[in-house]
Order: sequence, then C-alpha cells, then structure tokens
Amino acid sequence: APCGGGVSQRTRECIGLCDAKLATESRPCNIGPCCEWSPWSPWSLCSVTCGRGGSSHRVRECSCGVGCIGKFNEVTNCDSSIPCVIPLS
Repeated sequence: APCGGGVSQRTRECIGLCDAKLATESRPCNIGPCCEWSPWSPWSLCSVTCGRGGSSHRVRECSCGVGCIGKFNEVTNCDSSIPCVIPLS
C-alpha cells in the first residue's frame, strides 16, 4: 500500500568463496498516513431565489491536504419553488 506502513525486503545470495547464507535486508516503507476524505458538507442553498436555472454545491476535505483520489466539490442544478414575478408598471 502507498500509505499506512509496510516493509521492503531485499535478499542477496553469495556465490563462490563467501559466507554461504542468504543475506536479507529489511526496512520500513510507505510510513506516511493514509489520506481520507471528510464527509460531504451539506448542499448549499440554491443560487436562485426564484425561478429555474440555479446551482448548489457541496465540498469535502482531504485529511492530508492533497493526495486523496476523487473530487473535492460537487455541483448540481436546482430550481426555486417560488416563481419569479415581474411587476407590471
């Protein structure tokens, strides 16, 4: 895994006149924390107060600042339930 910790190992074999045992070397790797998304925020109010054609958005944050896979924001279309009324003069 690219995060959360692991162990990397390498082994070498001696051939010829040398110590005949295998030599293994281990070291920790990927010791950084795993990045996770926060829960989504609530949807914002619709950008229009009457009529149609508005938008609403929501966001979330990555625990590492960067490094999370996916979108940090979403946008959706929305309409107001209140019709726009243009006063007649």
